[in-house]
Amino acid sequence: MLIKEILVVGLFASFLSASEEQWYQGKVEALVKQWAPLVWLSEEEKFMPLSVEEFLNHMNIVNEAGKVLNHGKYLAMYYHSNFKKTYLVPKKPLDYLKGNASSFLYGRNPKIHPTVPVYAVITYCKPISMTDLTKNLSYSEESELLPSFQVTYWMFYPYNEGKEICFLGKVPAPLIFSKCFGHYRKLGNHIGDWEHLCMTQAKSVAQVPTYPAYIRLQGGHPVLFAAKGSHGVWSAPGEHEFIRVPRIRDKTDYGTPWKTWNSVEFHHFGRTMIQPWMSFEGKWGNPKTKCILLKKFGLCEYTEGPRGLLREHQDFYC
Repeated sequence: MLIKEILVVGLFASFLSASEEQWYQGKVEALVKQWAPLVWLSEEEKFMPLSVEEFLNHMNIVNEAGKVLNHGKYLAMYYHSNFKKTYLVPKKPLDYLKGNASSFLYGRNPKIHPTVPVYAVITYCKPISMTDLTKNLSYSEESELLPSFQVTYWMFYPYNEGKEICFLGKVPAPLIFSKCFGHYRKLGNHIGDWEHLCMTQAKSVAQVPTYPAYIRLQGGHPVLFAAKGSHGVWSAPGEHEFIRVPRIRDKTDYGTPWKTWNSVEFHHFGRTMIQPWMSFEGKWGNPKTKCILLKKFGLCEYTEGPRGLLREHQDFYC
């Protein structure tokens, strides 16, 4: 799930000297940190966020056949293999990890561990020279120089807990008067979970968010609510239905506050070196297993992990 919002931002610089570039990036990072969201995790949440680096310490890269490709070697050596049909799977059995409440799978409570990071990927759209910025311009002229840049805040969770779905035999069934007359099965679990918030500034053409229309601010920070288990992002507490048949809802509430601005990792896309793990094109989790009916319908106890944070389709375009 994702959220999009429009903000007007300050300065943009390009084609600058190294010192000017460093100065400008510092200004941008200050704004990005200022806008970093307050995320309310559910009071019933078991699977907290975690740093990517800690997560990767516990993972292997495997191919479709389940063959381990890294063989205990440094994982980063294989990020550039560019095989989309590869997966990140834990070195230890999943059942063992789920049975151990102190395992990495349960993440870290950001209220207790404020260093759990959010990854801010900044994409620049329009260049402005330092000469332009130092001119004595009127307010309207300065407005014409306002840049277009986007920032996407990526939040990582080591495990996504699926949803309880009503079944009659092997077929999903709707609830009747809010009751299941068959049995429940939890489907859609997967290792690795990326959620994000994308913001952009548009000078002349408004890029209107498709969902939600409004986000509440607190101290200048967007306020978001991460659903129990799935971590899907919503703009308000409560129950949110996003699939009718079978009926699937997200539950959000005021549980644990995650003040993401306490630990922001900045990545200036196209202007600074990206982390090696960002180039991994495979799935950030397990392949599909324990499927009902056919795999291609996605009715599986364990679905595939998601793609990484550098994706072909963006929320906003320059």
